[in-house]
Amino acid sequence: MASTIILGDHEFYLGPKWVLSDTYLLNRGPWGIDLGYRWNMVQRNKIQGFANLEYQAAFLRPAGNGSKTVVQEMHGAYGLQWKLSDKLKIGNSIGLGGVVEKSKLLNGTTYRLDGFSFLFKLFLNYRLERSPKDK
Repeated sequence: MASTIILGDHEFYLGPKWVLSDTYLLNRGPWGIDLGYRWNMVQRNKIQGFANLEYQAAFLRPAGNGSKTVVQEMHGAYGLQWKLSDKLKIGNSIGLGGVVEKSKLLNGTTYRLDGFSFLFKLFLNYRLERSPKDK
């Protein structure tokens, strides 16, 4: 569940991130943060277009090797969201960015990997409280 601050067409959000893969389970896997800025550019009826910048960090300990790993990603993206009701929205975003992975291995050496990454994100937003704009 993310917390969002809305200032006109601009949104700032911060929430948890869970990484799912065939190596990790949700209750035992890596966790992290998802921090972002969204500019809501165009709205037509129930469809809204936006651009966003997003920072994600995941903190994990891969099975079997005892290392501590931090994976950081930064993306520029665009997307669409559909207003299903006054409180419920569903959407997606697609973007490009970079990734940095750092691991501290058991023998004390540090491993670093820099690269290019893609973002494909599906999301569901539920507003617990109506904003003054909606009242």
